[in-house]
Amino acid sequence: TAEGGWSSNISETPSGPSDFYFRHDHALSLRGSLGTLEWQAGLQLDQTRYVSHRGEDDLEISGGLEVALPLSPNMQLRLGYAATREWSGTIADFGGFMVDVSGTNTDHEMLAELIITGSGRALVFGVDALLERPGDSTLGALPIPPLRLAPEVNSVTVRLDGELALSEQLVALGRGHAYVVNIPDLDQILYLREPTSGLRLAGGLKYLSEGFAVTGYLGADTVSPMNAPDLMEIRPYAELTADLVLRDGFDASFRGSWGIGRDNPLDGVASAQLDTEVAVRLALHERATLSAQAGLSREAGIYSPHLERWSRSIGAGLTVALSENFSVNLGAHQQWVEEMGGSDYTVSSINLGVTGQI
Repeated sequence: TAEGGWSSNISETPSGPSDFYFRHDHALSLRGSLGTLEWQAGLQLDQTRYVSHRGEDDLEISGGLEVALPLSPNMQLRLGYAATREWSGTIADFGGFMVDVSGTNTDHEMLAELIITGSGRALVFGVDALLERPGDSTLGALPIPPLRLAPEVNSVTVRLDGELALSEQLVALGRGHAYVVNIPDLDQILYLREPTSGLRLAGGLKYLSEGFAVTGYLGADTVSPMNAPDLMEIRPYAELTADLVLRDGFDASFRGSWGIGRDNPLDGVASAQLDTEVAVRLALHERATLSAQAGLSREAGIYSPHLERWSRSIGAGLTVALSENFSVNLGAHQQWVEEMGGSDYTVSSINLGVTGQI
């Protein structure tokens, strides 16, 4: 993909500057087999460069390998590893004084899954690990030596997901996830980030028919600070996805989730998160498609609920297929963000891009 455009607020801050940008991303995927062992490898590059404000330039390179080994006709083992290296730029807003902050970050992701299927049922037992290793950052021309601005984070999730077919169209679902987020002792003090553990337990249903599909989960999330386990919190968890074909060439979808989030929480422990999105797609011609979407999200600290962030967004796009493998995309997007302390801002953007594959 190669894309050019303009953003009214490239730093996504109350006084962020506007600028034109160019973004391109490339992905290479290879797959093969060694006897019964199947493997897939991938490499991806994503870069964004701005015309006037180079302090926001970003570059990300990631690569990974996944292997699948059948253990029996109804059992398969999957193993995977991926690494991502990021060179990021941010224009930080210190009360209207803008400073270019550049830094690096490396993530290591590991996956192990055992998949068991048969007679209308499926069971997936998995273990995921994520190691976040932020590097040192430099703060523009300020006389400050490079320093690390984020903590090291080690998280492990053990998950069990199951499906049981009740009929040709109805499937019962079960989900049980347990996780641990560990933060080094010194980083807990320097970055006010707490190690936590928690559970996600839910049941649900999936309904499939011609032109309509819906999947829903309902259950509970828990989170407990490791340094204060008596402060455990239990919150509702819900997730819903729906896809509807209204008529030939016209479809709509909904995505929504409500639960506890642990990625960069506002209060340094965990966040209550709500995310929703509605999208529609209309085929104007066999080669032209019009799309539109609207989203709403809210994040608030579990232990400091006054730390809150709201985001509303709308967008629209037009995609024209030039051939089977190449298309042109034109889009516009508007976002309104309300943050604690009156740090509200808006972001308007337009873009024109070309997407292709070989």
